[in-house]
Amino acid sequence: MPTETSTRTALIIEDIEGGSVDDDLDEIGQAVISRRHTVARMRFHQLQPGDTVRIVGRFRPRYLVGATAEVVEKRVTKVVIQFPDEMGDRDPYHKYAGKQWIFPVTVMEKVED
Repeated sequence: MPTETSTRTALIIEDIEGGSVDDDLDEIGQAVISRRHTVARMRFHQLQPGDTVRIVGRFRPRYLVGATAEVVEKRVTKVVIQFPDEMGDRDPYHKYAGKQWIFPVTVMEKVED
């Protein structure tokens, strides 16, 4: 059974794909970009050193999507994270395991305790 949110989203997508909002596509695109920036700022401010995050979205290398790491430090717009020493099949080349990396906040979500 679809939720109210998914139904609303489906209607918006239907309007876009159906062409009923063709004259407003630039404004819709700008609104999406603006909202993504707002969400990224909110995520950034919610994260603190010691928090656990999960890699999400369209991230490359794909094998890291779903991996968890610990926030070490926050920079101006990015976050320094450290992956665990043992990552199993998530890091077949052992490039990320146990090391600190700088990632944009847009590719991570906080893992709630």
